[in-house]
Amino acid sequence: MSSTRSKWDWIKFKIKTSSIAYSKKVSKDSKQQEEDINFKYQSALKRLQENPNDETRLEAENLKNELEALYDKKVEGIII
Repeated sequence: MSSTRSKWDWIKFKIKTSSIAYSKKVSKDSKQQEEDINFKYQSALKRLQENPNDETRLEAENLKNELEALYDKKVEGIII
């Protein structure tokens, strides 16, 4: 009986440690993606100020929309 309990506890422990590692990886990847998009957005805004044109404006708007979508996804994850 004790052996079965020990095996079950070991399985639960392994699932928990794997879940924690996976969650940390997802969080790290998400933060990196946010930083990358934010950097590109800031760069596009700077280029837009230096040389305003439709192409740069569209790029900045697209990056802004990506950031907003990422923030919305984060909020949904927190609320749910």
